[in-house]
Amino acid sequence: MIRLKMKGKGFALSPYKNFISLIDCLMKLVSGGSVAQNGSVPHTSWLTSLTGDVAGLVLNKKWESSLLGPIEVWPPALLSTLSVCFGSPFPIAIYWGPEFVLLYNDGYRPIAADKHPLCFGLSGKEVWAEIWESIQDDFADVWDRGESVRRPDALLLMRRRGFVEECYFDYTLSPIRNDQGQVAGIFNAVLETTASVLRTRRSKLVSDLSQAGQSAETVDDLLKTFETVLAEHRLDAPFALVCTNVPAGRSNGWAVNATSGVATGESLQSLWTLIEQTELQGADRSLASLHLPEGLSFVAPDGPWPERVGIAMVAKLETGSAAPRDTYLVIGISPRLDLNDDYRQLTESIATALSRCWQKIAHEELKARSIVALRDREERLRFALQAPGRSVKIPRGWSLQTPPSDDRRLS
Repeated sequence: MIRLKMKGKGFALSPYKNFISLIDCLMKLVSGGSVAQNGSVPHTSWLTSLTGDVAGLVLNKKWESSLLGPIEVWPPALLSTLSVCFGSPFPIAIYWGPEFVLLYNDGYRPIAADKHPLCFGLSGKEVWAEIWESIQDDFADVWDRGESVRRPDALLLMRRRGFVEECYFDYTLSPIRNDQGQVAGIFNAVLETTASVLRTRRSKLVSDLSQAGQSAETVDDLLKTFETVLAEHRLDAPFALVCTNVPAGRSNGWAVNATSGVATGESLQSLWTLIEQTELQGADRSLASLHLPEGLSFVAPDGPWPERVGIAMVAKLETGSAAPRDTYLVIGISPRLDLNDDYRQLTESIATALSRCWQKIAHEELKARSIVALRDREERLRFALQAPGRSVKIPRGWSLQTPPSDDRRLS
């Protein structure tokens, strides 16, 4: 439990389970009498007792040349809100004044990522220039009209780690009022939900593929299902394909079984070369990453993002086929997401789902061929017995009766 206290009052919160209650609690602390009255400035000695990385920024930054000016002239409402902000383990930011000067606590650092520490004390419009068009209306609602705003799982395309990143946040913006009741700043409590959003989205991809694939009766049906499902999930798989290293005599020794989002007419020879030269990893040596050659883009023009896909994951599929050939799954990695363990797990899960469905079909096809072969042998034996003047030795265990319709002897 987290317990926040102000003026002898306590508020107990279960982390992350009631985000709205957290915000209400914190804003009550800010507006519930902690702001100094009669224009007096709250004591600032508490600032010297702060610990953590952000505390060092507060104490060591030359505020005299900043948009806020020296700490000694900071308004009471700002100091009171900062005391709540720095005392909370939750990610909290404060945007102060008409320039929306950004201040935040240690919990907010992962959100700022590589923008930290230079962004501390700068205008939020400058810090978040790449997303300001998406959030400026929310800021206006708070600043101009004093309204509170909440955006659950909001998509914000941030550039905080050297590339434009697909990020999701559950955030609120609430007004901070001064002694005159005017909006003087914005209180921003935020939780990054990117991992949760991606997990839900990717689980749906694998579930859709597994469920639809189980109903496929032929490999062609399964591959069409693969194309349909992957086409609906191009944020995680900008392009995808299934290919087979076929026996000599076929063009380039490779055959494309199914594609999703692959540019029409794109030469795949370089991809085949990469697969052949790559040492697959993992316990069963079935997974590897491929760095795609510069100048080649395998993604169709209608791809989800304008950036080039430079990395792909390749996984070997276990198809259950007796033919001496290897079949591979290739998944393009989104240029706006990290290639991390979760992404590798997604590739493995897609490969596993596809392999299981493929093996099921292969088993059913083998079973059907065995039934046909057995019926054919029995028919030939029956024909031989009916021929005049011929004796035929019946193998032990054979029956000349028509096999049952459900072919129980082969199940």
